[in-house]
Amino acid sequence: MQVPGGWLTDRLGGRWFFGGCILLSLVIALLTPVAARTHISLIIVLRVLSGFGEGALFPSVQSLLARWTLPKYRSAIVGTIISTGEDAGIIVSMILSGILCQYGFAGGWPSAFYVFGVVGCLFSIAWFLLCHSSPSTHPWISKTELEYWEKEIGTVDLSAHPPTPKKKMLTSVPVWALAAAFFADNWGTYTLSLCIPLYFHDDLGFSMLMNGIVAAAPFLVSLVVEPVVGTLVDWLRAPG
Repeated sequence: MQVPGGWLTDRLGGRWFFGGCILLSLVIALLTPVAARTHISLIIVLRVLSGFGEGALFPSVQSLLARWTLPKYRSAIVGTIISTGEDAGIIVSMILSGILCQYGFAGGWPSAFYVFGVVGCLFSIAWFLLCHSSPSTHPWISKTELEYWEKEIGTVDLSAHPPTPKKKMLTSVPVWALAAAFFADNWGTYTLSLCIPLYFHDDLGFSMLMNGIVAAAPFLVSLVVEPVVGTLVDWLRAPG
């Protein structure tokens, strides 16, 4: 979904795809406890639907970044704001999920899906009301700020670009290096966030509360390191 998601996002706007992906995941979260108690096939269907939604999430973020950030600060913004926000979310959700699974309502673990689902739906409402795909489509942007963005990133629609050089991309060493790094990063992230908690609980006998706290520790370190790396990368890319 990331390839068609990226194509559609550039043409229809990152606001709708990002907000829609988040909202779909939240609705699925709210339905998960009921599905788990009904039949495993329903869980599988919900997870597939979640993958369809989240597949367009990353391209929509890149689309918004291209229209709302300056190229010279982009690495710092990704490392400082987006990546640390992701880590902060994982830390809070790991710890809070541990508390909810051990002490929550509706039998414990379902409360984690309900709490995050409801809070996330409120976020989605705020997102659709306040956020927009680009400066030119923002209804409340000041004339001064709009002129600033037009000067910095131009007025040409970013979706109106030349044909994609597919052959050059597929034979580009930097592209494959980035793809390998992205794959490894995601593999490590999902291993830490999914498999390690299972090991702590099933093999080491950690309580759900302690499991959530310990599983959040790697992301706390990442929260500190990523802003430094993002700033360093922008410095290395600067002229001279």
